[in-house]
Amino acid sequence: MAGVPRIEFRSLTEGDLPTLFEWMNRSHVAQWWDGPVSYDEVLEKYGSRIRSDSIHPYVVLLDGLPGGYIQSWIAAQQGEGWWEPETDPGVIG
Repeated sequence: MAGVPRIEFRSLTEGDLPTLFEWMNRSHVAQWWDGPVSYDEVLEKYGSRIRSDSIHPYVVLLDGLPGGYIQSWIAAQQGEGWWEPETDPGVIG
């Protein structure tokens, strides 16, 4: 269908972290989080998610180009403070 963008998700890689760093430091993004972040903070936080068994990070591709970030996680594996206590292993956030 002409004019409709193709949307895909692919797993986040270490090679995506510079792009994620740049996105997170854009003023319209940083205002909704904790403000600007360092590359080391991005590397620590999102690098660990790349290797996680319970958090699954993705780059959103719009017509093959990186256009966003999304993640899913198994709620029962996140512990207290990150998600309400959950025991059903099928609940995904």
